[in-house]
Amino acid sequence: MRRNPHFFYRRSEKKRFQQLLFALIKVKKD
Repeated sequence: MRRNPHFFYRRSEKKRFQQLLFALIKVKKD
């Protein structure tokens, strides 16, 4: 079975995006 690197890339990308969004919200709250 072939692994799908694109899937893992998308998953980590989404995770990073959520962290970025969370940081942005924190800054706006301050």
